Amino acid sequence: MDLKSLSLPERVAAGAGCVVVLAAIGAGALYGFFEFRAMNALRDDLAQAPAGWAAALRDYGKAPDLALLVAERSEAGDGAAEAHDTTRAWRLPGIETAYHALAGGAESATSADSAIWDQVGNDTSLDRFVRLAKRREWRALDAVLAGNDSSVRRNVLAIPTPTYGDLRNTCRALVIRAIMRLDRGDQSAARTDLGAAVAIGEQMFRREPSLVGTIMGRAIIGSAAGGWARYARDAHDSVLGARALAVREWAAVPPGSVARYLIAAPDTALTLAQDTALALGMRAEGLTDILLGYMARPRGSMFGVPSRYRAAMRTLSSDPDPDLARMAAMTAATANRIHFRGRGDLMRESQPAAAPTKGHP
Repeated sequence: MDLKSLSLPERVAAGAGCVVVLAAIGAGALYGFFEFRAMNALRDDLAQAPAGWAAALRDYGKAPDLALLVAERSEAGDGAAEAHDTTRAWRLPGIETAYHALAGGAESATSADSAIWDQVGNDTSLDRFVRLAKRREWRALDAVLAGNDSSVRRNVLAIPTPTYGDLRNTCRALVIRAIMRLDRGDQSAARTDLGAAVAIGEQMFRREPSLVGTIMGRAIIGSAAGGWARYARDAHDSVLGARALAVREWAAVPPGSVARYLIAAPDTALTLAQDTALALGMRAEGLTDILLGYMARPRGSMFGVPSRYRAAMRTLSSDPDPDLARMAAMTAATANRIHFRGRGDLMRESQPAAAPTKGHP
């Protein structure tokens, strides 16, 4: 092209076109560079995963046989709303230290620990949790979503995760009270408390909508199983003792760096989300880690989550588990907003609120 033959406007237009082309080439090169770096980082993470990690995650999300250990759920109604109500939480300073002293052996206990054991052993306010452990339903997702604005329903990353410390310590108190009752020869009351602790832990393990809740429920089951092992020794029940020890060993297995590996392996994450045998929290973790994996990549930030994953999420919105179905619908709505215009809004909405929602940890 002979620029001398062009008019000034034509020269300006040609120059602007060259600038646009060069800018596009430069942007494409930068995109490719950062996408390459992000993919390499994810591959490096995945290369460090231990052999069989995906199978281990699947095993982690399945509950063992809790027969003989769990209280019968004989009453209609939902236990989660009451259990998560912070205005009615059971609290006692020093309970965590006292529990660990009892679980680790009374020889290491202090006088303060002994005083707490005596107090808990006679605390009838714990009976409320024995009663809620009998409820057949655990609608934790309803409790978590209550009071949150509509943006949560189209941004699954903004769903708050409760703090479970009070509920965990309440179940530890039930174990302490059971052992105190056992020492007084009241085996029936001890069984009631231990069965209630396992029932609450199992509901949390199966029905909490976050992996944190699944992990906490598993820990509660392990604490109660330790109490059952003590009961079995006193009752000379070898069958019960073997079951309690097996459950305690199951509960002691750590979850590993779940999100780290699932973020790097969206197909594995989706497989976990589709597995109806797994706890709700584990399935929900698989769904959200697909989003997080693509949010960490330029490809996801620019063009969003690939259509095949979004289609799978929409399919899961008809899952037989109504809570997983709702989580999948929220995840699909969130995936539709992961692109260069919507990513900033998603991140801002996902920031923790200044104050917790009333009635929830």
